[in-house]
Amino acid sequence: MSPLRQEARDAYNFNAYLVVSRVYEDEDEAGMGSSKATGKQPKKPPAGPKKVVYARPEDEYFHKQAEWSYIFPVANRATEKDELRQLRIVMCLKPAKLKLARKELDKVVGNPVAALAAA
Repeated sequence: MSPLRQEARDAYNFNAYLVVSRVYEDEDEAGMGSSKATGKQPKKPPAGPKKVVYARPEDEYFHKQAEWSYIFPVANRATEKDELRQLRIVMCLKPAKLKLARKELDKVVGNPVAALAAA
């Protein structure tokens, strides 16, 4: 990275970052939908949260490191029977936790920009 770009980044000293993103809820994945094999509804819904499906892979890592998060439904979005339900997520990340999330993500998918800068 050029020194000029690093200076521009260092000029901003944020205390926290607010990330707003799109996620989905999969009711069948969590056992809330009908059983496809028998066609019957489950008798008792399982305890625990429904399965959250992230639209962007990095959001999962940000969510794990978030100071707090809030997931809410999108208004006026009807879903069909076997569709994922659209939601939005708001996450608050401290700068140190954001760096940690980026390092975890880099372990999984790599960081081609860092590899080019090191070469």
